[in-house]
Amino acid sequence: MSGGCGILLLTKLGGYLFDVWTPGAPFFIMAILNVVALVAAIIVILVDRKRPKIQLPEDEEEDANPLLEDPDA
Repeated sequence: MSGGCGILLLTKLGGYLFDVWTPGAPFFIMAILNVVALVAAIIVILVDRKRPKIQLPEDEEEDANPLLEDPDA
């Protein structure tokens, strides 16, 4: 639902700016939003690299996982 609302708002804003500013306004809006998404993705990647990873204990046997066992066997 939020995706549809975003499309409607961007269409309305792009059309308004097309009329009052420049015909390239809708493309400028999308370029700005793409740059914002790129910066957000870079921030997430950098924060994730700094966070320590959790080390899970390793099983001694590969067949020791009860979730993968066949209940009928």
